[in-house]
Amino acid sequence: MALTYAELARLAVETAAPEELELLPDATAAWYDGKGRGGRPGRWTGGAVEFGLDAALLVEVVFPLLTGTMAEVLGERVTARWFDRKRRRAPEVPALTLEQAQRVREECLAQALNAGLKPHRAALVADAVSGALLLQAADER
Repeated sequence: MALTYAELARLAVETAAPEELELLPDATAAWYDGKGRGGRPGRWTGGAVEFGLDAALLVEVVFPLLTGTMAEVLGERVTARWFDRKRRRAPEVPALTLEQAQRVREECLAQALNAGLKPHRAALVADAVSGALLLQAADER
């Protein structure tokens, strides 16, 4: 079963910043409404969701972090075309090969560190995201 970006974001926040879970619905709504840098839903690969909280919070950067990770793993053009088709629905994470799912950890860690997360929190996010995607890729084999 494919994960949606919202479910993947929830796993990341639940693992690395469970105290922020109550803020996630607002961050998710802001992301779907295109309230991040770039102005279009799901299209920016950096910055924060910008719904009025401190950018040091994981919920402010989790969606751009996931989008940037997928752009690095799948390619920006593939990711942009995919988001255009999924714009008004809860987009599912595209099916990845095992090799791509393994690459997610290093890319997600780099994105998290670039977003300003502390190294231990960045590692937790990368582990949660890559673990979920590796399980998904293995299930689809």
